[in-house]
Amino acid sequence: MSDAPTIRLLVDTDLDAWLSMSARVESQSGRDGDPIFTPLEERDPGAWPAIGEARLAEWHTPLTDPNWSRNWGAFVDGELVGDLSLRGGSLPSSMHRVSLGIGIDREYRGRGLGTLMMRDAIAWARSQPSVDWIDLGVFSGNPRAEALYVDLGFERWAVSTDAFRVAGVAVDDILMRLWVGTK
Repeated sequence: MSDAPTIRLLVDTDLDAWLSMSARVESQSGRDGDPIFTPLEERDPGAWPAIGEARLAEWHTPLTDPNWSRNWGAFVDGELVGDLSLRGGSLPSSMHRVSLGIGIDREYRGRGLGTLMMRDAIAWARSQPSVDWIDLGVFSGNPRAEALYVDLGFERWAVSTDAFRVAGVAVDDILMRLWVGTK
């Protein structure tokens, strides 16, 4: 990395870069020595425009409504190379919990970008009075990711055995949580 990375919330004008980066990172799961980190084997490229429209709508959904999301991007030399999403629940009764997802382009993993995005997102969540918990799932076979989450205070609370079968491989989903509420 030549310039220091920049971490910031993504905005509408970042959508095309987000779609491109997301497709690239998703295609790396379980390939060329990478662990499996997404339950999708291969997405139809024609699905990406609808995914972009949905994500853009979620970025504009108020935190008081179900199905909102906020994404942080990691930029290196002006290029989006990773993102972290926090997504609100689909029911009003689950709005106090948010789900975290993170993806970083293979070339930039292991350089601290995940830690930077996680710290920003956790601080943001702690500043939101309606958010008490951050939940995430990390697939077995991805010890670096699990170690990152533990280092940031997440606790493992369950394992969903054989949660996914990706390319014929059974994958356990390790469920983790972090309390960020004030009560």
